Amino acid sequence: MSQSSTVDMPPTFSDQAAAPILGDEAQRLISCNQKLQELGIDDTIKLPRIVVIGDQSTGKSSLIEAISTIKVPKDTNLCTKCPIAINLTNGSTPSSPWRCTVRIEEKYSFNTRQKKVSKANPLGPWQLQKDTKVTTIRTTEDAKELCALIDVAQRLLLNPSRDRGSLVDIEVPSDKLEKFSPNTIRVDISAGEWPNLSFIDLPGVIQTPGRGQPEYYVDVVTSLARTYAKDDNNVIMLTLPINHDVSNSKSYSIIQQENAQSRAIAIFTKVDLAREEERRDCLDKYFGDEAEEEFEYGHQMVMLASGPGLEIETEDMFFSKQPWSRLPQAVQQRLGVRNLTGLLRRILFQKTSETLPGNLQKIQVRLGEVRDKLDAMPEPPDALELPYQLREQIHVFEGNIKQLFTSSQDTTATSSSSRNKLVQSMQRFGSRISKGKPTMLRKTDAESEKLSRAERSLREGSSVDPVSIDTDSESGRPAMTSFLPKQSPRKANKADTRVQCFRLEEIRHMNHERYQSSVPGEIEPTAVEQMHRMSIQYWGITFKEFMSEVSKLVHKEVLQCVLNTFGNQRHLALYAQVEALTREYLDDVVQSEWTHLDRLCDAEQKHPLTFNTDSVKESEMESLTQLREKRAEARLKIARAIQKSQNAGKKKVKEVTLEDLGPDPWDVEVKMAAKTKAYYDVASHRFVDSVCQQVFAHLVPRCQGALVQYIKQHLGLNDIPRNRTRIVALMSEDAAREAYRAQMISEMERLNEGHAYIASVLGTVNGPRISDGTAGDSIYADAIMSDENVASPTNISPSKRKAAIEQDDVEAESPTKRNQVRHGAAVREHTPLVNRSRSFEPEE
Repeated sequence: MSQSSTVDMPPTFSDQAAAPILGDEAQRLISCNQKLQELGIDDTIKLPRIVVIGDQSTGKSSLIEAISTIKVPKDTNLCTKCPIAINLTNGSTPSSPWRCTVRIEEKYSFNTRQKKVSKANPLGPWQLQKDTKVTTIRTTEDAKELCALIDVAQRLLLNPSRDRGSLVDIEVPSDKLEKFSPNTIRVDISAGEWPNLSFIDLPGVIQTPGRGQPEYYVDVVTSLARTYAKDDNNVIMLTLPINHDVSNSKSYSIIQQENAQSRAIAIFTKVDLAREEERRDCLDKYFGDEAEEEFEYGHQMVMLASGPGLEIETEDMFFSKQPWSRLPQAVQQRLGVRNLTGLLRRILFQKTSETLPGNLQKIQVRLGEVRDKLDAMPEPPDALELPYQLREQIHVFEGNIKQLFTSSQDTTATSSSSRNKLVQSMQRFGSRISKGKPTMLRKTDAESEKLSRAERSLREGSSVDPVSIDTDSESGRPAMTSFLPKQSPRKANKADTRVQCFRLEEIRHMNHERYQSSVPGEIEPTAVEQMHRMSIQYWGITFKEFMSEVSKLVHKEVLQCVLNTFGNQRHLALYAQVEALTREYLDDVVQSEWTHLDRLCDAEQKHPLTFNTDSVKESEMESLTQLREKRAEARLKIARAIQKSQNAGKKKVKEVTLEDLGPDPWDVEVKMAAKTKAYYDVASHRFVDSVCQQVFAHLVPRCQGALVQYIKQHLGLNDIPRNRTRIVALMSEDAAREAYRAQMISEMERLNEGHAYIASVLGTVNGPRISDGTAGDSIYADAIMSDENVASPTNISPSKRKAAIEQDDVEAESPTKRNQVRHGAAVREHTPLVNRSRSFEPEE
């Protein structure tokens, strides 16, 4: 680790400055601002901060050292590459020892893939995080350790991938570190009789990247300065070397672009290095009678160039000599770090008192939000009671499950709805099976061809060859040749392909192949049985769809019951476990019932059987009548079409009748089709009833009963003493939620502490007021009178004093506004901006 030179124990501030600039109550007001920063509630409230912005090598770090008496690393590769927030605090007693704590505050994460600076990513690879991570480096009472601790902190921030849990032996070479980080090093120092003052030192703004610096470095450093400059809560200390042209300062242009002059103070540095004419030009231009007040808090001068740092006594001696000693008193009040520190404290006092009432309200609002979030989160349960609470929940769940798919009068609307959904699914299943009833084509292929030829002849006006319309064979008996269908069977219902449509030739072929009787023209029973199997061949598909629908419905309704019972514990491992066990059980039960019902469907398809002969005969007679009627209509249509085509152009011929046609040569096949339709009617009703009965008699009860026992067994509720640890683990808050709860509780505690602190301060600080010189008029006036180096109220210009008093009288009806007006006037009048009427020529 590159070690920086150690520093000597810094002198107490009482050695550097005169009596405290502000009174005790005002000191407390400023310390309140620091206290709120320590509480880490910056995201909720707006705290005034003093931010040091300047180009590189403008004496910025030396200025910080002079004000705070701490020394930052001076290594060439480790000069200020990240913001350093310094909080100086008055010790509890004048003899309180010097004490310092160094922390790092990480608001930004580092993305190695994002190097380009844009409006969306103004800091390039550094991206704002949701939460700020704070890591304490160390607390020390040895000032010699401070520089090394700051070195460690900066190396950690410039090495964002390093584990923050280990803060020692950081041996990363400087050339391997990032060149910049927007994350902050925070240095909190307290000592007896020190001033209460807080400020942030930013990395120096540069024009071009230096050696070893990436191209985006210039842009990200500029973006960081711009971010701080545009924040209305920040008071800007702009460092400008007296021997450089202000217009060439990039930091100065940033202040102008962000319109931050109303919150800025310009500090000219390196006065001792400037030539006499450069000093005089600066005094005339920025401190003379005709000088424009571009910056709200005016201009200051500091030496900051002699040696490695600035000693206050050295600077005092420098400004005590001519020509400085002969300048007007108002100008002398703007010379040196001692006067600058007093000004900064007065500014901080003003800004803090302006923001405290509003911050109190913001904390109240945020407290309400945090409380609401905590109230919305269920309280962590008692570990001893958890298993018994779970057992009660399971009991409630069991009652809810038993009401599903039931039809008793005690059922709820939800359970009644679940039964209705199941019944509707069964009705759809029955309807799909019913619509699958087999059909028969009324014409043979040969008859269809004859009809087509006849109709075509009629259209074309030509006759056709005489054809027999009575039979397709000489004897009317089945042809003994093997039957080979010329085309695939046509479907009667194109919208539903699950309907078996028999062709008369197909039926005759099946009867002929299985024919065993010696009497021709009879019906072979095995052929009819084959037709039965063919008619129900699509039941398997319809049955699987029904079971899938039932399975989804059962899962949905039971899991909704789980949600209704355990929904407020969805964030716990318990809910996931109960849901997983429920799914696992339902999958097993549905699969088991499905297997049983699938066997039933398979038996129907492989072994057509019924003993309900009465119903079958009744349905067969009805089906036969219907089929014969449709068959007769088809025969007549064909015969009459042929008759018309053969007698085209002749006188009217007697129309063919059924008696003329004679017996139907395909009547045996029609009878066989009627038998199959009759069997389908009886078997389909039996099948649908059996499947639905199994669902209600077996599947539903298994879901209602054994599920709860299955869950209790796997959760260990049957033996609570042995399984208590596991049950408690299931019902305990998950780590992320517990962390979130802890975060909310911590924030609420910090907000409460901040609220109480602000309230106590506001109760003792009534706000500064313009004094007429009488003792005790205000805490601010008392403080001013006690400092011999600061202009007393009698030094205020009469016109400004009169205007402030008149304004105060006009708005006396508003105590809050009156205090703000007096307080604002006091700060402006007692800054070195006042009393500009005097000449800068040395006094005689």
